[in-house]
Amino acid sequence: MFCGLLKQVKPAQFKASTSSSLRLFSTSSQVLSGHSKWATIKHKKAANDAARSQQTHKMALKITAFAKQGGPDLGTNLQLAYAVDKAKEMSVPKKVIENAIKRGSGDLKNDAKMENVVYEGLAPGGVAFEYDSNFIYV
Repeated sequence: MFCGLLKQVKPAQFKASTSSSLRLFSTSSQVLSGHSKWATIKHKKAANDAARSQQTHKMALKITAFAKQGGPDLGTNLQLAYAVDKAKEMSVPKKVIENAIKRGSGDLKNDAKMENVVYEGLAPGGVAFEYDSNFIYV
């Protein structure tokens, strides 16, 4: 009567039995796709693309800030050179890197104002801390 059960259960026993006495043949914990395999792939791809886009945007902001602080030359601006190297390791497109450097040097129009802000304070236990940040005001 019940396909996929290890033991036969009569309808009268089924009502009184608990769910722990019923065991299905399948023991895998594989998550099923739901509607289709393509839907699962599409959702995973969308999540990966969103995360990668966020990383690219953050690196572009860092490159813009470093280019604005120390100039667009990679030879003299070590912070910019390190940021560009890290962006290349993260597979940030070359055009995004170039536009971020141009935006920081003033070659491209940028309406956002950028300020370097340093927070200093004391944590519990008398531990001093310093936080250096770039704020962008649109």
